Amino acid sequence: MSRTNKLARTLIALGVIGLLSGQSQAAVSLLVGSVGTNSIDQYDGTTGAFIRTFATDPGLDAPFGMAMGPDLNNDGTPDLYVVSLGKSSVIAFEGSTGAKIATFVPSGSAGLQFPNTGVFNGGFYYLTDFTNNRVMEFNGDGTVHSANFINGGPSQLQGPTGLVFDPATNHYLVSSSTNSVLKEYNRDGSFFGSYTDFGQGGLSAPAGLVLPSSGTTRVWASSFGNNTVIGYKGVGFFSAMVDHTISGNGLSGPAGLALDASGNLYVGNSGGNDVLEFDATGNFIKTFVAPGAGGLKTPIDLLFTSVPAIMSPGTPPVLQPESAPEPSSVLLLGLGAAGLIGYCVRQRRTVV
Repeated sequence: MSRTNKLARTLIALGVIGLLSGQSQAAVSLLVGSVGTNSIDQYDGTTGAFIRTFATDPGLDAPFGMAMGPDLNNDGTPDLYVVSLGKSSVIAFEGSTGAKIATFVPSGSAGLQFPNTGVFNGGFYYLTDFTNNRVMEFNGDGTVHSANFINGGPSQLQGPTGLVFDPATNHYLVSSSTNSVLKEYNRDGSFFGSYTDFGQGGLSAPAGLVLPSSGTTRVWASSFGNNTVIGYKGVGFFSAMVDHTISGNGLSGPAGLALDASGNLYVGNSGGNDVLEFDATGNFIKTFVAPGAGGLKTPIDLLFTSVPAIMSPGTPPVLQPESAPEPSSVLLLGLGAAGLIGYCVRQRRTVV
């Protein structure tokens, strides 16, 4: 079986497993990338209580985008892929235990520098390359398929950060942090148009992006530069209209975003070292993960998944699909040209 077909079948299995398993067999967890401790931390998906440090490794340097993907170690369950911004690489971890499997994308592949968000779709892995103003396409084995699947060119993509695929439009949506716009691309990577105007709705240094997995006209974008989260509605070229704006409530350096099954929005609050919860219309609910819980420091990406809190020997793990497409999450700029990347690099240096 080819790597591409195996990847596609694994991703399809995610949905089948989710439908068959139910909440009773595997509790929902929230995985959070903690840049200040170079770790992926696991929290109860219902209460926000700290469970454990799920994954860490010397090669995990400033963890950014997370995505569930192909079963790299052939144990029958999807694995966790984490972008290591500081090493310009991607690491694969066992999806139920957090044990490292392998380096999926080696450091600096095809000139890769400061990657931040990774998304699996259609048998390939797509990765934003901040420094080279592009989105790269990788095969299911981590080799480069297209180094410039989406590049700067006429679309003027600068400093790509968040990346999501919208099944409703069959388009990719990429946040361009330098230009403070969201740009839309066709399935083949060709430029479709700008989804928002420059700074529309106060958008400043957009970082994380998220939309429901069922497809919707609403897109949530974290605006790192002015401590807000903005909801847009609309489909097509320059069609976005500001639907909701979230501010206050302790928002400080909002980065990664995630949605739960009820449509509630969760924000990786990098400046507050916590995770905040809002309802589907942007009303504040509570601080979901307390500041510094479990050593959390500079939280960036978020990922909901059904990973058992404690794996008993011989217990088969059960994973469910994320409530949003592979996260949809991450981040970067906000403090100017070096923004969030520079901030995160400084944070990671304090722990080495």
